Amino acid sequence: MTGLHRRRKRTTTTEQYARMLQRMIAAYGPRIGEEPMVALSHLQEIENALADATNLGVHLAIESGQSPTKLADARGTTRQTIYKRAELGAEVAKKRRQQRPELRPGARTVGVDDVGREQVIAVELGRGDRTVPELP
Repeated sequence: MTGLHRRRKRTTTTEQYARMLQRMIAAYGPRIGEEPMVALSHLQEIENALADATNLGVHLAIESGQSPTKLADARGTTRQTIYKRAELGAEVAKKRRQQRPELRPGARTVGVDDVGREQVIAVELGRGDRTVPELP
């Protein structure tokens, strides 16, 4: 009967996730007021992360067969803008694959070891070689 005590993982919908992000961003406003120099210094990073995530999402949506026209309509923009975002999203995906070997196509995780507080992930790439990402 081992494992029966575990609760089922709760599924979070995209709509719930978007609402959570909106609440977090709204809560950032008062933080800017409390510590403007610190909070504003992180604002560009936050804006870049949101742009990268959006561009990556558009890239993945188009890659999975979604219609660029429908994406443009949903976003209230042009197809050209969607194609540009998809192009930028492909660059984000490429950068992330380079930084994290386990995200490369054909890679599979073959082991995870804890080293202090860091986790080292051993990855087997399609060619049978193993790599361990450098710790920062």
